[in-house]
Amino acid sequence: MRLQAKQKTRSIIKAVVVMLTAVMLNLSLFSTSALAKNVSVDLKVSGCSVTVATAGGDNCDKNQCNGAADCVCMAAGDDVSWLLKNADGTRMNDRDNFKIIFGEKSPLTRNCGDTFSRSSHQCGLNRNIAVGQSYDYQIYLKRCRQGTDPRIIIK
Repeated sequence: MRLQAKQKTRSIIKAVVVMLTAVMLNLSLFSTSALAKNVSVDLKVSGCSVTVATAGGDNCDKNQCNGAADCVCMAAGDDVSWLLKNADGTRMNDRDNFKIIFGEKSPLTRNCGDTFSRSSHQCGLNRNIAVGQSYDYQIYLKRCRQGTDPRIIIK
């Protein structure tokens, strides 16, 4: 009887360990997506001039942007939304198209932002980019010849 009780206890403990291991594996697989942020970047347009502002600051934890208004820190897997606005901060009424062009390599998934779109782009950052990388990009308005050059820094 005692032997049966010990065996039953062992099999229960094994089952609990297996379940806990499965739960921990699931948490580690989905932890980056659960912690991902959505960073919003406002693009204020005046003529052909575009200024960049991030809602809620630059999102940096170690002053990586050094106070530059056109810089935002993000982590691998984060989402970013670019929203075209009038100079006074009100949302544009879809009259302007814009695209986002990165220098050598884009940190965004699926070439997001590289075609002209009306008033907004929402993109995700690749999960396999390294901490400390900096990406310069240009915001191009369809009706203008030159772009701006804000930065994304991976923290």
